[in-house]
Amino acid sequence: MRPVDQTTFGVPGGNCFSACIASILELPISEVPYFMPETIEEWEADKKRSLGESPYYAKFVAWCGAHGFWPLVFGARDDIVIPPDAWTILGGQSPRGSHSVVGRGGVMVFDPHPSRDGIAKAEDVTVLIPLDPAHRVGSAP
Repeated sequence: MRPVDQTTFGVPGGNCFSACIASILELPISEVPYFMPETIEEWEADKKRSLGESPYYAKFVAWCGAHGFWPLVFGARDDIVIPPDAWTILGGQSPRGSHSVVGRGGVMVFDPHPSRDGIAKAEDVTVLIPLDPAHRVGSAP
């Protein structure tokens, strides 16, 4: 993992999620698209959809597949055990609103926002599963 700071801010418009992906995959932020809704109206409409119905999630899945990964997204719960060395993207509320940070084993290790405030509590977890079992996330292909 190589920390990459987000370059745009706000909800919608902040690329913290993309910065987390760039950090975990050790890519420049310019190589990771913005996957989230672009307007408040789109953001609100997307919150009412299941992941499978979200055009933004479909865009994320397609990008991940083209880069050799499958995203596994689930709600953060106490009964789910995340391997201690697994890189994750943790979503939750920051002092500024909805936000994403990099986690390792479910614990925040890097906040791409310049404040480094993190999130109060993880509400969702994203794990990038390599399509090639010999490939490890966070290591060169």
